[in-house]
Amino acid sequence: MSHGEKSRQHKRENKSAEHAKAESSTVPWQNPGKPAESAAPRFRGADSEAVGVPAGVWILPTATEHSWAISDESDPQKLVERLRERAPEIFSIAVPREEVSAATKFGRESIARQLKERTLESLVPLVTRLALGGVWVLVALAGLRIPGMAKIFDEILLVAGLGFLGYTVFFNALPFLKWLGDRKQADQSFDGAVWRHSALLDRLAQALKTRRTLKDDERGKSPDAELLDANAYRKLIEEKITTPEELSTLGLAIERAMRFTEKGEPRKISEIARECGIDPETAIFYRDLAAAAAEIRLDHQYKIQD
Repeated sequence: MSHGEKSRQHKRENKSAEHAKAESSTVPWQNPGKPAESAAPRFRGADSEAVGVPAGVWILPTATEHSWAISDESDPQKLVERLRERAPEIFSIAVPREEVSAATKFGRESIARQLKERTLESLVPLVTRLALGGVWVLVALAGLRIPGMAKIFDEILLVAGLGFLGYTVFFNALPFLKWLGDRKQADQSFDGAVWRHSALLDRLAQALKTRRTLKDDERGKSPDAELLDANAYRKLIEEKITTPEELSTLGLAIERAMRFTEKGEPRKISEIARECGIDPETAIFYRDLAAAAAEIRLDHQYKIQD
């Protein structure tokens, strides 16, 4: 073998070693060797209860290459209860092993921020009621100095004020203090969070990237690459990239995060994007995903019944 051939062979071996090293440093799945469909039991159907099922936190890709974290449980109280029972599962795209902890941290901080907003929403009416009850009692106490019929009225007013304060403490303040303790335990459950790779999220990231590179006159010509409709997601199920259960769970989580299930006048996509902290392009993409998931979920339910 000539010196030139040996040199070329040495370069090929180095490239193969580097490629193998890159593949080993990226976590493709929580349990390597198992097919993607092994993840299906972790997801619950639209009509099943969440008892015993870990809370799922989805770290979704966006059109701006930032991430958007949502939970599969929209009710904060139920989410806290599930987090206290079991450590959550964090679903994301494939990331290098050294970045798994950062992905978990991002999911933890995003959920903690949402629960903090719920805390502030509960704190404002609580403080208002306590202040109102305090003023009520003070006015009644001041009125007791006035003799005559006014004193009798102020005594009644004092009893009513104390009753209002007691009601506020028992039905508002104590549950609020319990909520603070439960929220702290829920946050601590992320210490044992399980990171899981979702091939579906990889495909979503790829579709969003494709949309960014297309010109206006090119959009809509590649429905499968852009994931434009339910048929595109059906192909992902056929290709074993996802399952009806996983897609359904994610679709429901998106519906609740974007508040599509709330009654009232339809909201502008820009308003929805602003509330969720994402860009309008991403909001449109996930709105279409939720609609496709609902259609596939309905088809899947009919198949089960048949």
